[in-house]
Amino acid sequence: MNKYYYIPVNSLNFNNILSSESISPVSFYEKRGFGFKRFDRINANPFQNSILAYNKVPLLSDIRSDREEYPLYVGVPEKYLSESYSSKSIDNIDIIQTDRSIYINWMECFFLTRTEEEKKKIIASTRRSIEVKNVDNYTNNIYVLEEFDIESFNWNESVIADLSDAKNSNQSEILRDQKINKFKGFVYAYASGKLKEQPEEMAEGSRYFQEFINSFSALMNDLSVLTRNYKAKKVKFDYTSTKKKIAHLVEITERIKFLFVAFEQSDIDNLIQKSFNADKNDIEILNKLQYQSTRINVYSLVSDFIKSRDNSLYTIDELLEVLIDNVNEFLDNSSLENYKSLNDNFDRYTSIINNKIRDYKSIIARENALDSINININEGLTEVKTTFNEISEDENLVYRLIVNEVLSRVELSSTDEIAQCRQGIIQNVATLVKSSKGEKHESVIFLRKLYKSLITVGVGFKINESEDNALKSLACFLSRYSEMEKLQDFMDRNKFYHYGLAFGIWGAAYGYANISKILMESLTSDDEKLSLVTRYINKTIFNQEIDQNGLKAYIETFGEKKPMPTKPKWKIDAERINREQSKENSIEEEQPSYETNQIKDYTKSSINKSEQLDIFQTPEQGEDTNSKGSVVVDPEIKNGRDSSNKLGFMDLIIQDDLIGKRPDWVSLIETSFNQFNEELKANPDMGIGSKKHEFERLLAEGKRLDKIKGFGAQKINEVIRIFITYIQSNE
Repeated sequence: MNKYYYIPVNSLNFNNILSSESISPVSFYEKRGFGFKRFDRINANPFQNSILAYNKVPLLSDIRSDREEYPLYVGVPEKYLSESYSSKSIDNIDIIQTDRSIYINWMECFFLTRTEEEKKKIIASTRRSIEVKNVDNYTNNIYVLEEFDIESFNWNESVIADLSDAKNSNQSEILRDQKINKFKGFVYAYASGKLKEQPEEMAEGSRYFQEFINSFSALMNDLSVLTRNYKAKKVKFDYTSTKKKIAHLVEITERIKFLFVAFEQSDIDNLIQKSFNADKNDIEILNKLQYQSTRINVYSLVSDFIKSRDNSLYTIDELLEVLIDNVNEFLDNSSLENYKSLNDNFDRYTSIINNKIRDYKSIIARENALDSINININEGLTEVKTTFNEISEDENLVYRLIVNEVLSRVELSSTDEIAQCRQGIIQNVATLVKSSKGEKHESVIFLRKLYKSLITVGVGFKINESEDNALKSLACFLSRYSEMEKLQDFMDRNKFYHYGLAFGIWGAAYGYANISKILMESLTSDDEKLSLVTRYINKTIFNQEIDQNGLKAYIETFGEKKPMPTKPKWKIDAERINREQSKENSIEEEQPSYETNQIKDYTKSSINKSEQLDIFQTPEQGEDTNSKGSVVVDPEIKNGRDSSNKLGFMDLIIQDDLIGKRPDWVSLIETSFNQFNEELKANPDMGIGSKKHEFERLLAEGKRLDKIKGFGAQKINEVIRIFITYIQSNE
């Protein structure tokens, strides 16, 4: 089993550490040219040019400051400290000192906070930084000191009195960090882009759907003049122009129908098979059978029946057609009320469609081939060799020239720097291509045109003038290097869908520390693929194998978890319920508040779920009562609740200060959790990232359908935090 060391750091550095997945000597940050420019020191790690790691947790007092900062500990395996600067032992405390960066990963490293409150604060801080990647996996590896019996000692300055700092920054290590940052950026961005790649139909369909949203929104603005508020002003309305805009929406819908038909047909087929326990042969039979003497087949009747039970099952084009019909109905009977209804339908249907498209893309991403990383790099981290299957051998050769040129610019990491060196990159790549292919080769001509388009305003340039996918990816990046969304939009408009190639150049240019969580979302949401890339990086750069079970085994050596403070369980007070019922029966009483209604609704549903437990009965063995004799409803609860000593998921939710106070929130969470468990039965091999993504989707969808008030991103994040904790504790 791995032996671990603890690196004490200032909590203000948490985002810094995650952005680069490393901890460096303080002096490195202002010299390395990427990522955060400073690193806040702490008294147990006071040196400028070196880092200290302890085999026991050095307990530190509060930091006196106007800022919200406190001690944080990073747990790393001893093998990550093998290149040590010096070591020392005092009173069974081992200290390792190193003058180079220490690289971490989510599979073998963890964090310790002193209290649960500090843990919540540290997690909340990650939401503000776009450069903090893979947040969920790292925050799942945060443990609280006060909950475990971990070897520790009270730190004081005498512990490190005999240690001295390195005289200077280790310049060779700073250069190595720059190379690692660039190479990691290339690999992670390529893998993320590869997972985002999709068939042309999906990319085109998504683009047309966005066009529909934009056109419909503009039309809604026009229609607003027909509402009651505007009629008094006698504003003229252009019906002819409106009819043309509606016709344009119909045209877009037809295109969308054609582009998504393959995905949606498969969706409906799977649903029918699941609903009726049918197979593919049954589907074919239903398609052939016709209803009586009509041309309508039984398949379409069954399909329509299933869709009528749930609007979200309608195809994308059917939902858009309903919206267009709603517009025509509004024109026949315009009013403020009908306008609001039309707007609500627009919001609801576009949300359903966005979820559909996202699900289709997730399926495609899971099917995308990323079983291995076909990238090699030399020992000096200066030259890569790619053998990608999606492009030819000649294209691989050109792509290597491009990537190696970008990687060689180790200090390049910002938008301004990239803007200044675009022409230089093209010139150097063109020189290398010319030496192997000749002066008049089409690749050289293409690069000349690309160069001219960057230095001369108004020069026409089309990336499709070349058949070389490597050169196209370079042209896309250099044309839209400032924002990732603009790059992807540019690629989509030019129907170039090799996201992996273009994103790889992006990552090589900006480096890992500076690429955003948005770029890596497709990778960080798939634990299996993320694990593949993490293992590859650790093996390729550091020549280390990751012990998949090492961290879990080490955490299990901690002392038993202290009991969590419990709060009173939800109680049903008989006298209070009688008072509420009396109020309901009295027409002279005030109407109960929204919160009161929600509590009563949840109370009633809880009683029903508890097999109609009589609240006035004499408590049986195992039941609790309060001082007034009211029964505490605490049956053996299914669906995430547990009457044993182990807290169930819903118990944790109800006890949470932020979430448990609103019965409507609790009810939504319980419903979503039930749905998740049903899906888990069908797919028991879901990874933790997939589980999180699916449960988060169910919460968001339930919130929208039930129109739950106040249940925003902060509340959902808190539920997901509890959900992940619950899952990990039950593994």
